[in-house]
Amino acid sequence: MATRTRLVMWFLSTPIIVWATGLHTLVVVNQNNPDSVAVGNLYCELRGVPPQNLVRLTSWTGSQIYCSTEEFTNSILRPIQTAITTRQLTNQIDYVVLSIGFPYIVYKNSGPTQTRRTNSITSVLFYGFKPDECVVCPTPPSCNLPNTSTNPLAGTEDYFRSIHQLANRTNNFIATMITATNVWEAFRFVSNGVIGDATYPTQPVYLTRSSDPIRSSRAYQYDNTIFDAYVCGWTHIISTNANGLTELPLPASGFAGSVYNLKVLSGAFVPGSLADTFTSFSGRIFLPNDHTTVLDFQLGGAALSFGTVVEPCVHIGKFPSAKVYFYLTRGYTGAEAYYMSITNPYQGLLVGDPLTAPFAKRASISFLEPAQDEILSGTTAVTIQAISAGDNRPLSKIDLFMDGVWSSTITNLAPQQGNQLTVWIRDYKTNYTVPPGATIKSIAAGLSAILNGASFTNLTKVKATAIGDRILLQCTDPTLPPETVTLQTSNSLGTASDLTTYVFPARPTFLGSPAFGRRSFTISGPITSGDQISLTVTKTNGSTATVSVTNSGAPTDLFGLVTSLTNAIFYHPDLAQDDGIIADVVTTDFSNPSSVILTVRARSRGWPAAKIKLAMAATGSITISPTGTNTMEENIDDLQPRNHLYVACGKTNLTVTYFLDTTRFPDGYHTLSVVAYEGTSPRTPTRVDIPVQIRNTPVTAALEVLPEGPNTALETTLQITVTANPAQISKIELFSSGGLIEMATNCSTSTFYINAQYLGLGWHPLYAIVTTSDGKKYRTETKRVHVVDSESPFPLSIAFSQMPFLTWQAISGRAYQVLATESLTNTFQVLQELIATNNTMHWTDMSPNLTRFYRIRSVK
Repeated sequence: MATRTRLVMWFLSTPIIVWATGLHTLVVVNQNNPDSVAVGNLYCELRGVPPQNLVRLTSWTGSQIYCSTEEFTNSILRPIQTAITTRQLTNQIDYVVLSIGFPYIVYKNSGPTQTRRTNSITSVLFYGFKPDECVVCPTPPSCNLPNTSTNPLAGTEDYFRSIHQLANRTNNFIATMITATNVWEAFRFVSNGVIGDATYPTQPVYLTRSSDPIRSSRAYQYDNTIFDAYVCGWTHIISTNANGLTELPLPASGFAGSVYNLKVLSGAFVPGSLADTFTSFSGRIFLPNDHTTVLDFQLGGAALSFGTVVEPCVHIGKFPSAKVYFYLTRGYTGAEAYYMSITNPYQGLLVGDPLTAPFAKRASISFLEPAQDEILSGTTAVTIQAISAGDNRPLSKIDLFMDGVWSSTITNLAPQQGNQLTVWIRDYKTNYTVPPGATIKSIAAGLSAILNGASFTNLTKVKATAIGDRILLQCTDPTLPPETVTLQTSNSLGTASDLTTYVFPARPTFLGSPAFGRRSFTISGPITSGDQISLTVTKTNGSTATVSVTNSGAPTDLFGLVTSLTNAIFYHPDLAQDDGIIADVVTTDFSNPSSVILTVRARSRGWPAAKIKLAMAATGSITISPTGTNTMEENIDDLQPRNHLYVACGKTNLTVTYFLDTTRFPDGYHTLSVVAYEGTSPRTPTRVDIPVQIRNTPVTAALEVLPEGPNTALETTLQITVTANPAQISKIELFSSGGLIEMATNCSTSTFYINAQYLGLGWHPLYAIVTTSDGKKYRTETKRVHVVDSESPFPLSIAFSQMPFLTWQAISGRAYQVLATESLTNTFQVLQELIATNNTMHWTDMSPNLTRFYRIRSVK
């Protein structure tokens, strides 16, 4: 029997749920690269991307590493823009996925020396090319931080398209690249994202720091991220030390790295994970590189990874904030969370599945009418029932799509003027009335202003900060136990005719901080023999302890002397208990190499423990900053007990009817889709599809495909025949993955010959639209073909009547040889070669011998 191996979808054992975001995604493949086409096809299949949302670019034949800004504009961006416009997709595309086979670095030579300025291709698709903007440049120029590189989405917790600077649907996209060193890896990377959806992982996210101070630059963000995640009830996020870490612990659901070279094992990450590390060349792929790259993380199972493609220097805004993991838990897609977490993403490449959403909660949607396969005509009622995923996730908008193209908005609920929101903090009550033209973001800002009013905050001891649709609440009184700071809300009709506006608490009481209080000291100056540094600690119970070290001539450097102080702190018996302190980090001051920064933290978590007082002093020429006595409240925002309020709009149970004018569409076979969106900033979508038929005219047409499938060999030429009735047909258009592929004019019957290699490996729809001479249209039923390359071993059966009768499973269009021998010690000889016309083949041996062995071999 044949011994070929199956090429696609070997890693998926269960059906994949099709999420709504596939309708909002454009997949771009390099038609000159068969691997690019195969990966793009697979992504479209698993993500429910409509065929017209696949763009086949033939204009790029260059490098998979570099392209100039001119090449990018002419060969990549403009064809994408043209496809969006001509295919009437301007109302729906938010995401662009570049499949394997495109360059990932976009450069522009500028200045008198023609210095190369470098961006990533995903960032250029996101918000345009950003030059370094330096006249006298650092070395290298990429170390500059141009003002124009600020990302307007960063930190907003808002919907991507609601940001004014990103509202252009043909210039700005949430863009990623799916690429790899080979097609098999790329297939795995697609599955890493898809099967992670709605899995709500409990495996830990590791936020790491190390003795490398540069690569630990994000560490100060960790407490805030962990605290917000805890408030929302997700506690599987850990700040940990990466010193000595050579490979990742297994398995993880996220990783913020602080070392440049880390071994990432297969299976290190669960599906849907995000992972990156703070190092210069993580995005520099397909080039010599000893840094851990984005592809290394994806090989370990991560769905998405981000890395810079050129030396970024120590600009923390060029890297993802740890807040990416909090955004992800809110239900944002992985790519939304990444772009929201990066202040200056212009030098960074985002690789992987943008739609992965492990914390998305989907609503329940159903068609009450029409029924599946119902025949529609004239103006017909479309009635939808949509039930939200929870009381705090009302649905605000429902869109209708016909055959994957946006048709109309069925309902779009806004906050109702006059709705009243009531908040109680520690039993103190205040009200907010929704003004005209409000959005959930403006309501959050307006409610925050009321909560911060002097008369109210003096009672509650709580301050409010609006961030998108979220209000961060922080208790400002250290004497109040967090569990006594209660939070309640209610939402009422007020003077409006309908209640569509809500505010919800994250939890009923405030949460104490999981952070340690800390204080940093900058120690400067030359040291001489006999110089002394001392630290006096006054604990919260009033007792004191003093630690001091003296330079006795060895060590003679400041760093060594401060390190001795950290050891003395660690071993001091009065400071080793829970009410003591520990020296956390000693680093060189980047801005002044002759200075050392010592960071000390409390041994217990929370704000009360941070009330420990520290006074550092020194003799000789050594200077200390800050001077005097200081508490360990340097990170006060991360220590104050907190809670969240969330503003939302819509309904938790929506039944809406829309009257669809079916004469706007061709007669024939269609897919009707509706998408319901949450009335929150993540706008989590849920989609449902049903097949229907439209019949307003007597026009009909049929489409037949030979060879019959569903499996069709890559080397096959498909024969597609379209027959229309009546005979007065002006044109027949054939569509498949990538839109229109062939057209015939002034004929009622046409046969198209399509090379399966053009379509590429994967599943493909085939349908035709016929147009009569008087403008009537008909869309045929869709036939699906599965183009495959290699095949798995297949069983061969034999039956006898008068002659031996062989049967085997085949791939349509592939050649098979029947071989036989009278003895297994002899060579098998070819008896006949046949071309499969369907997926089951038969052959009868008309000249059998008494003893004969048979074998079937596929031939490519």
